[in-house]
Amino acid sequence: QALARGVTRELDDRWGSVFEAGAFLGQAARSGSPIPVERLEGTAAGAPLDRELAEALRQGHGIQTLIFLDVRAFDQEWGAETKRTRIKLVAWAVDLGQLQLIWRATSTPEVEGESGRSFQLASEAAIQGLVRAILGEPQPAWPLTIFNGIFNGR
Repeated sequence: QALARGVTRELDDRWGSVFEAGAFLGQAARSGSPIPVERLEGTAAGAPLDRELAEALRQGHGIQTLIFLDVRAFDQEWGAETKRTRIKLVAWAVDLGQLQLIWRATSTPEVEGESGRSFQLASEAAIQGLVRAILGEPQPAWPLTIFNGIFNGR
């Protein structure tokens, strides 16, 4: 959830009107227009999005695109000298008007060093890398090695 909130915040800063699903679904339910979450969860797992639900999202809520985020790796292992922290994020977007995939992006940073902060730094690097991939910007070099707060490879 923290990674989804981070990606949402970064995309909203660039595009505007990007909402994290949990917050949006809660608001929709309070306004009397609940969204069938179980159908969206199926789509996130690879099931096709049906036209009826897509139209309800477009007409009832003004949603044009759904972005799905999957955390494929979130782990640590010992590298040559220190622990290496690895996070892999995959995101894809579905256009609700055409019911088709419009882009797919991946970020797989590895952070080595900086004990006690490696998951935080790897999470930040994964979010920034994913947003850069979504926007078509070049990726930083992985792995990032951190010494005294200076990133090598960025």
